[in-house]
Amino acid sequence: MNTAGFIMASALRVRSLRESALAENLANSDVPGYLPRDIDFRRALDLTIRDLPDASQENQIAGQGRVVLENLRADSSGVDVSSELGEVFQNSLAYVATMKLFGDMMTRLKTAFS
Repeated sequence: MNTAGFIMASALRVRSLRESALAENLANSDVPGYLPRDIDFRRALDLTIRDLPDASQENQIAGQGRVVLENLRADSSGVDVSSELGEVFQNSLAYVATMKLFGDMMTRLKTAFS
């Protein structure tokens, strides 16, 4: 796979990890004291591209806690369901766009080799 393919595959992996973190936030939205986590896509992609993928890398990009003080509820849960759903939607759109680009690139490669 070429460099562009490696970057796109890495982007898909990071988007998938971010989707898991966002889903975990939504699943725990009613848990008192739960603080939502998120993954900084650019930082995580930089880590993924710079280093060869390995199991320990997922721990480095697993996500950091983030709380917007305006969203902090009386039960100390920092999850704003509307904001989380918006983040899920944006992440899903980016995943689909990357997948489309990756598929187009693979089609071009197949055509070039045939």
